[in-house]
Amino acid sequence: METRSRLDRPWRRVALGFAVAALISFGVNFSFTVYMMAVRGSTVQNGIGVLAELSCGRSKTINLYLHIVINCMSATLLAGSNYCMQFVAAPTRSQIDAAHEKRKWLDIGVPSFRNLPSITWRNRILWIILSFSSLPLHLFFNSTVFASTSANHYYVIRIRASTFQRRDTDGFLEAGWTLDEVDQLYDAVGDGTLENTTFLDLYEEYRRQFQSSRGTVLLIVHDPDLESTEYSPPISRVLSAQYGHLSDNSWICMSAACDKLNDQMTEDEYLESYSARFGGAVIRNTYMSSTPERCKLQFSLPFCWIVTGLNLLKSLVMLYVAYAKFEDPLLTVGDAVASFLESPDPYTESMCLATRKHFIKSRGLWETSPRALTTERKLLFSAASRGRWVFCLSLMVICISICGYFYDVGINEVADDNPWGWQLGTPDVDTMIELPMGSGASALLSSVLLANFPQVVLSVIYVIYNALFTCICTSTEWSSYADQRKGLRISSGPKGDQRETYFLQLPYKFSLPLISLSGVLHWLISQSIFIVALEGYSPVEGQLFEMESDGYLGFIRCGWSPLGAVLCIIVSLAMLCFPILLGFRRLRPNGMPLAGSCSAAIAAACHPGAKEPDAWKKPVKWGVVKYKEEDVCRCSFSSLEVQVPEKGQLYE
Repeated sequence: METRSRLDRPWRRVALGFAVAALISFGVNFSFTVYMMAVRGSTVQNGIGVLAELSCGRSKTINLYLHIVINCMSATLLAGSNYCMQFVAAPTRSQIDAAHEKRKWLDIGVPSFRNLPSITWRNRILWIILSFSSLPLHLFFNSTVFASTSANHYYVIRIRASTFQRRDTDGFLEAGWTLDEVDQLYDAVGDGTLENTTFLDLYEEYRRQFQSSRGTVLLIVHDPDLESTEYSPPISRVLSAQYGHLSDNSWICMSAACDKLNDQMTEDEYLESYSARFGGAVIRNTYMSSTPERCKLQFSLPFCWIVTGLNLLKSLVMLYVAYAKFEDPLLTVGDAVASFLESPDPYTESMCLATRKHFIKSRGLWETSPRALTTERKLLFSAASRGRWVFCLSLMVICISICGYFYDVGINEVADDNPWGWQLGTPDVDTMIELPMGSGASALLSSVLLANFPQVVLSVIYVIYNALFTCICTSTEWSSYADQRKGLRISSGPKGDQRETYFLQLPYKFSLPLISLSGVLHWLISQSIFIVALEGYSPVEGQLFEMESDGYLGFIRCGWSPLGAVLCIIVSLAMLCFPILLGFRRLRPNGMPLAGSCSAAIAAACHPGAKEPDAWKKPVKWGVVKYKEEDVCRCSFSSLEVQVPEKGQLYE
C-alpha cells in the first residue's frame, strides 16, 4: 500500500517511466554484448570483434540505423538522468526553513548547484552518480559499433598491344614475372575473370578512393611513337598503393577531387588527359576484375561492457528514486506556493515585493521595510540570472566558434569546398584528421576520445540549456497568477483544485522538443566527426587476383564530414537564437515581483494575513489582500478576492 501511494505522485511515475526506458536500453545493450561474445567471440582481437561482413552499401546503411537507435537511447538516458538529478537536488520544506533561518535561499523548480550543500548526503551521492555516469556513457556509446571499410591494393598492369598479342613470354620474364603469373593473366582474359570494358566504365569503377569491389586492372596500350625507346617499357606492373598514401585511385585520377569532378567530361577528353599521364601512351583496350566486398560492422567489447554497466547503474538509481522513501521535495514553484500558504515562512514576512535580485544583493541582510510597487514591463531575460544567461550562451558561442574555425580550416584543405557535395559519416582521404593514432585497439581508443568528446560537451550544454528554459517557463507561469485565478501545479498529487505538474517545471511543449533536439544533435555529431577504420587487402604473393588481409584494422583515424559540420552549426545557431529571441518578450506589467526560482522571494509572496483554510487546495491569485486606508497594504497569493496593486503604493 505504501509503494502504491508513493507512485500516486506524478513525478515518481515519470521517474519510473524513465527507469523502465533505461532498463529496456540496458536489456538491449546487455543482450547485444552477451550475444556478440557467444556468437562472434571468435572474431574478437584486442577487444574488437566483427558483427557482420557485408557489402559496403549495406554496411553503411545498417551502421546509420544503428547509430540512430543508439542516439535515441542516449538522449533518453540523458533526459532521465537530468530529471532525476533535478529531483534529488530539490530542497524539502525543512531544508528551506533551515536555510532561511540563516538568511540563505535555495533554488526551487530548476537544476541547481546552490542546493547541493543543503540536501542530504544520500541525495548528494545519487546526484553525483547520475551526473558523472553520463560523461563516460556519451563518450563511448556511439563507438560501441562502427563500420570498417575494406581497401583493395591491386595490380595496375600495362602491356603494349604487340607484346600482349604475341604472348611474349620472354618480355614478361624480363619484367620479373613468373610463368605461372603469365598463365594467370591470359587465363583470366579467356575465362572472363578480367572483364573487357570501356575506359570510361573502368574510370567510374576505379575512381573511388577506397576500392572494395574491384581488383587487378589490365591496360593494353598502343605506343608506336615510343615503341623503340626505354621511356615506355613493354610491360609494367605496379601495385596501386604505390600511387597514393591512403587511396589507390591516383593512377586513374587527374586531381584530388577525382570522385567529384569530370562527371561532364567525354570519354575522348578524359582519355586524352589520362594518356598524358603516361607519356602519351594511347590506351587501346581495358580489362578489370572483381573482388568480394569485405566491409564490416565491428564492435568494441570493452566499450559495450562499459556502456552496459553505466546503463545498469543509471537504471538502478532511477528505480531507487522512483520507489525509495523520500521526504516530499518542493519540485515546482506550485509546490513551494502551496507549502508557504499552508505554513507561512516567518523569515520573509513583510517583504511581499522582494524579488530574487533583492535577495541576491542583500547578502544575508533581509530588510522588512515596505516597498513601492513598480509596473515596468520586464523582459524574459530577467527570468534567469545574468550568470546563467552568460554561462549558457557563452558556452554555446564558444562551441559554435570552435566548430566554425575547424570547419574553415578543414574546408580550405579539400578540393571540393561545397559542403552540400559531401555525405554524412562517409570516410574520405581529404577529410582525414591527421593525428598520430597508431593502429589496433590503442588507435581505436584515441579516436573514440577525439570523436566523442563533442558528445560529452553536448550533454553538458543540454543540462544547462534545459535549466535556462526551465527558468523562463517558471517566470512565465509565476507572472500569470497576477492576471488570472487558477489552481497550483503540484508534483506530489493534486488535491482539490490543484493541477498536475508538467515535466517538472518545464511544459511538454518545451521538454519533448528539447529531448528530440538533443537526440538529433547527438546523431549529427556522430556523423560529423567519426571513426574511420580501414582494412587493407593486397594480392597474395605469386597471385594476380587472390587477395589477403594486410592486418587487422591496420589504419584507424578520425574523419569529418563538411556537410555534418555545417548542419551542426546551423542547428546550434538556431538553438542559440531561440532563447535570445524569447528573452526579448515582455512579461505583463502587472506589478508581480519576479521571484524566479528563489525560495525566499516565493515565500515572501505567500503571506495572505487572514486565515484562509485550505487555500493551497483552491484556485489562487496574486494581488492586494489587505486594503485599509490607515494600514500599509500587503500583496500575496490568496484564495479570496484580491485587488489590483497600484503603481507607487507602498506594500509590506
